[in-house]
Amino acid sequence: MRRVFLFTTWGLLAFSCYGQAEPAPGWTLLSQVRVQVQEPSGLCLDPHSGQFWTVSDETGLVYRFDSTGRVTRTLAWTGDDLEGICTDPRDGSLWIAGERDGQAVHLSIHGTELGRFTLEPAAGRGNSGLEGIECDAQGRLWLLQEKDPGRLYFWEPEGGALENRELDFARDYSGLALDPQRGGCWVVSDESESLTFLGDDGSQVEYALGLERLEGVAVAGDRIWVLSDSNATLFEIQLP
Repeated sequence: MRRVFLFTTWGLLAFSCYGQAEPAPGWTLLSQVRVQVQEPSGLCLDPHSGQFWTVSDETGLVYRFDSTGRVTRTLAWTGDDLEGICTDPRDGSLWIAGERDGQAVHLSIHGTELGRFTLEPAAGRGNSGLEGIECDAQGRLWLLQEKDPGRLYFWEPEGGALENRELDFARDYSGLALDPQRGGCWVVSDESESLTFLGDDGSQVEYALGLERLEGVAVAGDRIWVLSDSNATLFEIQLP
């Protein structure tokens, strides 16, 4: 197992410090569908099929499902307390985040394990560990810690250097999605029932969703999907 340790330098951070979140105008609910997965947690788009990937912290499995919520693929690989999933834009492979053990696991789309590492500061944190994971075009991982405190961690594939920044704009942080088109990332909060955009320029805009138990977010153009685990429901929304 590969273990990566935290560095306290800040040269690799893509954005500056954020101030108070700016409330945003309303949003439009376009659709909602029930997902045929027990307690789905984490969400990302499959760039090849246009479908979605999710994980279940109930079954420990990885699923792909379509826009109707129907499961179209289940990987044979099994993990523990899974909370986040993303695709690697370089080759379409998958990264999975485990909450309690603070591990990021690299999988092929066929479920073959390609590697893993332990994020030491997030390991052994029980229900306050890793909740979200994303991979950017350079292969760097963005890892979201839920609370006490909420943090974003960054892992460089070359040398494994890590940096982090503390988050304080919501009561917890339960899902993460990069948005290269807008230049930033989206963070969803279960307890605050909100969706917040963090811009590379330090801007911060918050959308009050009022939707319960949000555990995942995915973005494509002007469309955003958020996923509720307890209701196993995928919501498609459009921003102004």
